[in-house]
Amino acid sequence: MVDDFYFRQYLKETVGRVDTRLNGFQSWLIGIDLSEEDAFYYHVCVKGFMVSVSPLLTHKNLQPGVVMIPQGANNRLLVDIFCACGVSFLCWENKDLQLVAKQKYETCFAKVQEISEEYVLAENNHWFLIAVLCLCFNKRYQESRHHSLFWLLQLALRILEGWVRKLNYQRVGFELDDMVCPSKPLLNSTEKMLLESFVYNYSIALLQYNPSNESMTSPFQIMEEFRPFLNQKLYDCPAPWMNNPVVGASLSVIEIAAKCNWLRLQMPLDESNTQLAMRLLNSAKYYVSPVLPPQVRTTQPEHVQKRLMESCRIARMYANAAQIFLTKLLDPEMDAADEHIQQLVGRVVDDLRGLSIHCQASSICTWPLSIACTAVRDKKQREYILWRLKNFSNVLKMNTFINVSQILSFSWGTDLNCGPGWDVLLDQRCYQLFPV
Repeated sequence: MVDDFYFRQYLKETVGRVDTRLNGFQSWLIGIDLSEEDAFYYHVCVKGFMVSVSPLLTHKNLQPGVVMIPQGANNRLLVDIFCACGVSFLCWENKDLQLVAKQKYETCFAKVQEISEEYVLAENNHWFLIAVLCLCFNKRYQESRHHSLFWLLQLALRILEGWVRKLNYQRVGFELDDMVCPSKPLLNSTEKMLLESFVYNYSIALLQYNPSNESMTSPFQIMEEFRPFLNQKLYDCPAPWMNNPVVGASLSVIEIAAKCNWLRLQMPLDESNTQLAMRLLNSAKYYVSPVLPPQVRTTQPEHVQKRLMESCRIARMYANAAQIFLTKLLDPEMDAADEHIQQLVGRVVDDLRGLSIHCQASSICTWPLSIACTAVRDKKQREYILWRLKNFSNVLKMNTFINVSQILSFSWGTDLNCGPGWDVLLDQRCYQLFPV
C-alpha cells in the first residue's frame, strides 16, 4: 500500500510539472474565464482524475496527464471537458454532484457532436481526439449507462484512420502474434498514447456492444490496421512494455480480448467463426507473458520491479480469461466445474493475489475479472474477489469496479438462489446493464 501511495504521488508530480495554467484555484488560462468552482474541478482533474486513468509505470512523456493537460492550456472546450472529468471523479465521495457531472458531460458531448465533422479530419486535431477520449474515460466514473460511448469511439476511430492515411504506411499481412516495428517511429509520444487509449477503450467496450443500436468496426479490421503503430518502441526503457502506457505487457492479449467480445456477437458460431475462435484459443493457451529483463533485477529498485511485474500478471489474467471465454463460446453446454476451467480460474485468482491491495494498474483489470470470475465456485474465493474489487474502487474512484461486482454477484447468485454462473458470458444484456 505504501508503494502504491508513492506511485500515485509520483504521477501527481509528473502531471504537476506540465503547465496547467492554474495558480492554485485562481485561473490564468489565456482568454478563458473560470469560476472558482470550475477552477477547482479543473484542479481535481489534473491531480485526481488524470492520476486515476494512468495505470502503469511508463516513460514520463507517455503518461496520460503529461500528454493531455497541456493541450487544454488555451482551448475552451478541453478546459470544460477537464472540469467535467474533475466533477465526475468527485462523485465517488459526493453523490450530490452526480447531477452536476451529468449536466457537464452532456453539455460537452453536445459541443463535440456539433463540431465533429469540422475537426475529425482537420490538421493538428490531436486536441480534438483528447476531447473525445476524455469523454470516454469520464464514463468509467458515472453510474449512468454508456449510450454515447460507441458514437465517441467511432468518432475517435475516424480521426485515427485519418492519421494512418496521412502516414501512408504500406504494410503487408500480419498474423495475430507478429511483432513488426518500423525502423523509424511513425507516431510521436502524444499519438502513441492516444492510439493505445483508444484501442483499450474500444476493446473493452465491445463487451457491452449492441449491434442493433450502434455501428462499430470489427476488431479484426482495426487491429490489422493499427498493429504496426502499436508495436513501435519510442523509448529505451528498462522493460520494453514501458512503451505501452495504457496496456503495458498486455498489448497482444488485449487484441485477443477484443476479438473474443466480437465473436460473442456472432453466436451461435458458424464454421468460419468457429475456426477463428479456435485459432484465438490457441493463441491464448500458448501465450507467454513477458519476464523482467535481467538488468532490471540488478539495476532497478524493488518498487519499480513490482510495478513492472504487476503488468505481467495482468497480461496473464487476460490470457487465462480469454481461454475461459473462448471455451464457453465453443462449447456453450460445458460445466464450469470442468477441471481445466477451474485451473484457469485458479490462475486468475492467483495473479489477482499478486497485485498490491491498491494496485494502480487494477483499472485495466475489469475485463479479465468480469469474465473469468463468473466461473468461480469456491465461496472464499468469491468473497476475496469482491473484497479486492471494493479496495480497487475506493482508491481509483471508478464506478466500473462496482459494475464488475454486480455482474459477479448476479452470476453467482445466493445460497438460496443459484445464479446462472458462467452462462452469463453468453447473456449480453448483463454486460450492457453493468458496463466494465
